[in-house]
Amino acid sequence: MSLLLDLPAELLLRVTEYSTFDSYKSLSLTNSRLHKFLEPVLFACLKVINRKEDEDVLKAVIEKYGRHVAKLNFDLHLLPDMDDGNSLNESEGSLGNQDNSSQLNCLTLLAKEVLGGQLCHNVSDIKFTVIAADNFDGTYWDEGGTIYMHAEPEMADDVFEEEQNASWRGTMNEAYQALATREGVKTLRLCEVVPRECSTFYTQTWRAFLHNIKDFNIKLWGGDNGAGWHSNTQPGYDDFILKMDQFFFGHLDSAERVTFIADDQNPIGMEPNFHHSPTPIRHDAMPKLKHLVMENFFIDPALANLIKSHSQQLESLTLKNCFGSPDISTAHPYTWAEFLRTIQDTKPILQSLTITNVRAPLTREEEFWRAYAEDEAAPFQPREEEATEILRIRERLRNDPKLRVWPYVYLDDKYGMVFHDEDENVTAFEAGADQREYEVLMRVVNANRKTRERV
Repeated sequence: MSLLLDLPAELLLRVTEYSTFDSYKSLSLTNSRLHKFLEPVLFACLKVINRKEDEDVLKAVIEKYGRHVAKLNFDLHLLPDMDDGNSLNESEGSLGNQDNSSQLNCLTLLAKEVLGGQLCHNVSDIKFTVIAADNFDGTYWDEGGTIYMHAEPEMADDVFEEEQNASWRGTMNEAYQALATREGVKTLRLCEVVPRECSTFYTQTWRAFLHNIKDFNIKLWGGDNGAGWHSNTQPGYDDFILKMDQFFFGHLDSAERVTFIADDQNPIGMEPNFHHSPTPIRHDAMPKLKHLVMENFFIDPALANLIKSHSQQLESLTLKNCFGSPDISTAHPYTWAEFLRTIQDTKPILQSLTITNVRAPLTREEEFWRAYAEDEAAPFQPREEEATEILRIRERLRNDPKLRVWPYVYLDDKYGMVFHDEDENVTAFEAGADQREYEVLMRVVNANRKTRERV
């Protein structure tokens, strides 16, 4: 231990860089001098929850080590208002429950000061996660909870009224309001964003806050009602998505990295029609964008236009679990080939293109097999002899690792569920246009990367 303490500070710091967090946490307990030295590493990230019972402990930690905190993970826990709707004379117990849930929903003073920057002044990276009790399931939530909390669209006046009537809506807005006043944030990750508006989203303070973000990540909440109907069947869900450019993307004037994750059971994209909303980002938004990640989306003209308008600055593009769909328009199906060709025609400066999908089944049996498989990682084994064309495709895929099945899916007209279009997957693979356009675009990307490496 004495030898370790004799090391120059720079070398000791290098040692910690190659250690796990648990390792240097243990190391810090061996000696007060080491503990002091490792404080900036140990307390670089702080997790805060809006729970009253955690406030005293967090306050003590922040008072002693808050100056070291550079990353903040904030969890906003929400509870429904426990009001059964009975009359005042019949619901004394219910009113007590409602008052209790309102108090629990309140943003604690410590949480407000941490979010707003009165404490932990050096934070530049914030992860803000909304966690609802029972994932919004239960009759005490708006309109019975689950997908029905966003059953109807809202106007700005409706939003303010809801924030006065529902404590969880008021608390959610209060948290965003506090966050908007913090200065110096460069990385912002909004997780499980509730698809309901906040009055803060309409303010200049919120717009100015987003203006300075360099790295923006947003993941949208989505769900189902337990009987099959998905969020995308509700007009209020669609309305919120359509306003996301107004609330978020339209103000990211400094953002160079943007990640947009839709709910995996409620993918976004395609022309406006039943259960679908187009990609909600204007083509001229985010003027400094260099790196874009989209997850759980339909490729659509809006996404293609966004990439096209940024083609001379976008350096990397990642599409994860994104799909084509022949149902985008009866007059004009939109294919992977057309999407990729649109990007290619702009002569992009892309140096990295990553397109990944968990699966793209060739048969209906393959689509549903994984749900019942004991080992989800195991390769699909059909129970019966497959059609000749399917066997031929599988053989080609085995023999040529560059080939892939480009996924096409559709949303069920009634429930909004995601179903793979196996026939379209097979047809598109045999036609080969999607694969050809991908290979052409990848040659452009690889050439761009080699040119950049030579500079």
